[in-house]
Amino acid sequence: MGATWLDGDNRPTINGPTGLAALEFLGNLLGRYAPPKVSEFGWEEASAVFREGKAAMYIEGSSIYPLIEHSRTSRLMGKVGYAIFPAGPGGPGTTIAVRGLAIAGQSAHPKAAWLFLQWASSQEMVRRALIKGVLVARESAWRDRSLYDGEIPEDLAQSFLEAGRTGTPDWAPPLVAVTAARVAVGKAITAAIRGEDIRAAADAAAGRLTEILITTEGMGTRSSWARP
Repeated sequence: MGATWLDGDNRPTINGPTGLAALEFLGNLLGRYAPPKVSEFGWEEASAVFREGKAAMYIEGSSIYPLIEHSRTSRLMGKVGYAIFPAGPGGPGTTIAVRGLAIAGQSAHPKAAWLFLQWASSQEMVRRALIKGVLVARESAWRDRSLYDGEIPEDLAQSFLEAGRTGTPDWAPPLVAVTAARVAVGKAITAAIRGEDIRAAADAAAGRLTEILITTEGMGTRSSWARP
């Protein structure tokens, strides 16, 4: 819907107009067309339903594709088409959740760690990973189709590249306590799927996110965060 997790004043937007519209849309989509009890699913349950041929479509991160194309339990090997996440009223809907490498502040050998990071993320190592079917982040590696031809579906490769150009990295609330924030948002999504009061669930989520921001981010005082 084009919203961000936080507004310009770092206030949660989940109970704003676009946040409510997103929850209503998702709740309607999954409430009507998803398998029963989908609000209780994790990615394991959701992917299993799709791999068993019991769902026509499945929205997931691209890292799930080996379970679809190479798992012995999948009935869909070679039968699945891949496409970029559809755009919405606010523009592209794709998110980018690339796993990165970092050096801990407490590292006893930061220089050695830095050299390792350079080696592990080098063009040569990324090319070798792509040959093995790993969906890498370097666009330069993807330009050589011989590295993945026959190993990775062409439509998956193209949608992956397009997502890298248009996607947003804001796949989760940008808070230090991201796990707690995801739980808060998840409760609102679950309420929407179950047909419960979306406004009340969104207000509760916004309140919880505000508490997290105050506690872990030091964002103002409780009085200054009160919504009108």
